[in-house]
Amino acid sequence: GIPANIVARRSGLVLDVRALRGAAAVLPGMSVTEGQLLISGVADSAQSGMRLMHSQGEVWARTWYDLSVLVPLTAEMQTAEEEGSVHISLDFGKRRIKLYAKGSILPADCGKILDYGAVCLPGGFRLPVTVVREETVRSSAAVVQRSQADAQAEGETLLLQMLQAEMTEGGSVTSTRFSAARKGNYLLVTLRAECLEQIGQQVVLPQS
Repeated sequence: GIPANIVARRSGLVLDVRALRGAAAVLPGMSVTEGQLLISGVADSAQSGMRLMHSQGEVWARTWYDLSVLVPLTAEMQTAEEEGSVHISLDFGKRRIKLYAKGSILPADCGKILDYGAVCLPGGFRLPVTVVREETVRSSAAVVQRSQADAQAEGETLLLQMLQAEMTEGGSVTSTRFSAARKGNYLLVTLRAECLEQIGQQVVLPQS
């Protein structure tokens, strides 16, 4: 394979070193920082001189995460209020006769509710006329206050998802601690977690 080292993808406290190919550069109990050499792909001996190899292995370590997220304590909800403005029109085929004087231009926050009804004579005979009832509805946005408990529960769920995305595959969470602090209209939710994961990643050696 291509000559490569195994280095730390993040800081941690080394618990186990499994060097299948290459020379271990760290021992259990050592603290390492991101990018530090863990298993070397360079072997140097008096007999054969320097030899490059594709290092293989795993380094398991205890890692720590400090993650935060801002959760809004207010939410905007749309409400609808009937204005009581009703207009009636008559439709003859494609032609509409308005039975009110003013036009129907509405503000941006207004909408219309249209109801159509047939005109029938006694005996069930239907005339080719449709009655259109047009009702104006004004919508408005109401700001609703959320409870701190709801905001914190949402923040904790988001933080656990973020933690799973940050961790290496196969890792596990050994402990979590949450805290929350109000920041204006937001709740700052913080997670401090301790994990057990494989922190080694391969980095190709320069060929020069």
